[in-house]
Amino acid sequence: VQKVNSVIILVIGLAIYVVAYYVRFKVDTSNYFLVRFGPFGMTLFEYIIGCIFYKNSIFSKLYKIWEKLPKAIRIIGSIVIFVSLLFIRTLFIPTLFVAPISGLMIMILFHFWRKPKFVEMAFLFVGNHSTNIWLTHMFFYHTLFVNLVYNAYEPILIYLFMLAITIALSYILKLIMYPINKLFKNNKKEKIV
Repeated sequence: VQKVNSVIILVIGLAIYVVAYYVRFKVDTSNYFLVRFGPFGMTLFEYIIGCIFYKNSIFSKLYKIWEKLPKAIRIIGSIVIFVSLLFIRTLFIPTLFVAPISGLMIMILFHFWRKPKFVEMAFLFVGNHSTNIWLTHMFFYHTLFVNLVYNAYEPILIYLFMLAITIALSYILKLIMYPINKLFKNNKKEKIV
């Protein structure tokens, strides 16, 4: 993603996503690799989108445009986008295929509106662990510990249980990654000098 044109990476990621979606929901297979490819390919595309947004500072660019808009247009536009996404997503396209797009739009809207300090702090805390949460959450409902989180029964409890497990695991991963990252940073400094 860092070295190749973002449009090319996006097209490749979308192609993988389409094939993975087809494999996951349309192909009846017991082949281990195909069964694993579906969720992997769909998740990979979301990761690629995040990398491209980071590489090209897209949030910063969109925020500059957002700040120039009159407040009334921001409010009306946000409501129209949110309600449209809600209705389109639930009534007309009730499929996971559009999940990355609808999720991204809601994330952008949420990111641009000012929030109370406690909400901001909660999201900063979760954001500090977000990559690890995203990378590990499927282990607890789909891959290694199949259906573990569903022991909580109620959807909100399942969500909170999943969040608690993945944040705890994130702390463990950070304890492991910190010395490794420090070692790599020290090696880079030695090579530069």
